[in-house]
Amino acid sequence: MMSEKCRSDVEYLESLADSAMPEGIADLSPEVLSQFILLVDDILIKERAGLDGLFDSMTHGMKFIPNLLLQTLTNKYIEPPIAARIASRLSFKQSLGITSGLPIPYIVEAARYLETGLAAELVEGMNKKKSVPVLGTLAERYPLRALDVCSHVSDKLLRACDLLACFDGLDREHLNDARQQTLDRI
Repeated sequence: MMSEKCRSDVEYLESLADSAMPEGIADLSPEVLSQFILLVDDILIKERAGLDGLFDSMTHGMKFIPNLLLQTLTNKYIEPPIAARIASRLSFKQSLGITSGLPIPYIVEAARYLETGLAAELVEGMNKKKSVPVLGTLAERYPLRALDVCSHVSDKLLRACDLLACFDGLDREHLNDARQQTLDRI
């Protein structure tokens, strides 16, 4: 039986990859798994070096630009992964103001790169006409990521969405406990 720490480490890796971990990862000893997590984190830090300062500078300037203009600029010139990194540095209110005016496919692509809790908060903050199709499209395109995001949304929003059909093809045996619990809620 896998310890809670190991289960948490595997779920962390799955959230980074948006996919189920290969069988052997869960079989690693807790020490090796912890070392592997440290290696992955070191790689991410190296790859992101210098970008954090750039994104922080961008967010300071964005505070003075109206959301309507930011929505247009974001949709036209900023790729969804970059928008997600910027959104994570903005206040929730400004992130929601910008996100709410973006097209659904763009929001879905950006949600792939947002921390799942923030993605869920943004979806919850949108009006129902937008949040339901965002979750539906996310579930169709990226079912595992959708399960991760849905684990943070309210039961009320889950009931408003008809997501069960999007998860029919998932192999429940290879889902981690958190994803299985979320699927049970749906």
